[in-house]
Amino acid sequence: MKFNAMLKVDFPDCAIFQPFPKTDLAIYSIENGYLDKDFSVDDLCSVMDYSPLKSKYKHKFANLQKFFYLGSKYPFLIPVIRILINQKPNKVFSAIGLITYGMRSLVAFRINLKDAIWMGLKTLKTFKKN
Repeated sequence: MKFNAMLKVDFPDCAIFQPFPKTDLAIYSIENGYLDKDFSVDDLCSVMDYSPLKSKYKHKFANLQKFFYLGSKYPFLIPVIRILINQKPNKVFSAIGLITYGMRSLVAFRINLKDAIWMGLKTLKTFKKN
């Protein structure tokens, strides 16, 4: 976030790491106990929701992803975000992530509010599947 804020990135974004089966990163993750040995494409999930990796920091990664845009655009919020990412993931954090994704999409994709809402609803359906 700090690096994105320093660069004043127009459309800061990040995703939660999703190792694809049979790639070097997936093999490394399996060998080091971060993924089950039978990890497959069926275990992949939304890069905006959570990670299939086994990690005690898993919830922090998910929360950080939700607040990444805000911290990158408004770096004075980073101290608050550092506290918030330690909380259990929740619907409020998910809503913040979706709203900031919508804000970014309006500008980045040059779409109107109606299309942004449609895209947001479509994204919500994706979350519900995982």
